Amino acid sequence: MAEISATKASRSFAELLDAVEHDGAESTLIRHGKAIARIQAVETSNGASVKEILRDWAPFPSFAHAIRSTRDLKETEERT
Repeated sequence: MAEISATKASRSFAELLDAVEHDGAESTLIRHGKAIARIQAVETSNGASVKEILRDWAPFPSFAHAIRSTRDLKETEERT
């Protein structure tokens, strides 16, 4: 992971973000000799991994009962 001074990061912020977005670069920002922040890409997902987990997951019977019981307790609000 590259280290970059806070001053240099502020002067070349657009390039820093481009490197993160396109190359997956990570940088640690340094101010007065101390690490103060890290810039890195955010993990993204289209939900496929969650769908796969849910497909393979065998729900336990009491869960469905708990959901039904909770719904029964909820008061229905009339909209006008």
